[in-house]
Amino acid sequence: YVGTGWKDDNVKNSSILRLNTMMPTGDSKPVMNVDLGTLPEGTKMSESMRGLSVRDGVLVCSLFHLNQLILVDAKKEMKEKTKTKSEELVRIPVESPRGSAFDGQGRFLVLSGTKILRYPKIPDAKTKSETIVEKGLEDPKGITLDAEGNLYVSDWGASHQVKVFTAEGKFLRAIGNPGEPKAGPYDPIHMNRPWGITIDSKNQLWIAENDQLPRRVSVWTLDGKLVRAFYGPGK
Repeated sequence: YVGTGWKDDNVKNSSILRLNTMMPTGDSKPVMNVDLGTLPEGTKMSESMRGLSVRDGVLVCSLFHLNQLILVDAKKEMKEKTKTKSEELVRIPVESPRGSAFDGQGRFLVLSGTKILRYPKIPDAKTKSETIVEKGLEDPKGITLDAEGNLYVSDWGASHQVKVFTAEGKFLRAIGNPGEPKAGPYDPIHMNRPWGITIDSKNQLWIAENDQLPRRVSVWTLDGKLVRAFYGPGK
């Protein structure tokens, strides 16, 4: 599933979130277009959705600038060929929602500001969360889990590292050399603006760095050793 921010230049204050399902064949099918209304001035549409997680056909999207999670029943919407029905969406208030993930028990985790919240199931308007990480993050972006349930969070601020916590929120370690991006000799063990992260079937941590210099996707062992890196073209 993919979410894409989009603006219609012919419509004033247009801001749309397009949700699509990517088929194994490579084809794309629309799930829903969500009208986000008027976003704050200067908002990048590419960052209007900070997290997207799916379980049992339900999409949970983090709308950072609206301080909301929205839930979409992907199977229902695709069946009904819904184009835009934002008034029927389930909306849950969460402060500064960012990356999200489901764990092996079906619990939903979401970054909220500098905290990690956990819901006991797919959230709804009545479900209450618990805070499992309250300190140790500065400007987190993405979150993923390993087979043991440990949490991996890409963090900016002064660190630009991936920080690892147990399932109950105890800090374990940080991956990568710390420090903000700066001019000087290139350090491959340092990340520039790590954002999207996931762990593959070989227990390797993949990190997409949201930076132009360099454009890099890096692969690491779970204990923090750089395996390889893929570099894109210049800016």
